Amino acid sequence: MDTVYEAGILFLCSAVAEPEYLYLEGEGVFEFERTVSRLNEMQSESWAQRFNSSNQ
Repeated sequence: MDTVYEAGILFLCSAVAEPEYLYLEGEGVFEFERTVSRLNEMQSESWAQRFNSSNQ
């Protein structure tokens, strides 16, 4: 996810729950918090605008 985020790639995925509910416990829960943050940002209007403006 870091590579996708840092490259500014438009990323499409689906899940049965919001990102913060996908991985609640386990060895990588702390690291997954970073993934949740990035997934949430990549769902934002400002992230989408980066792609809309580049296509005009």
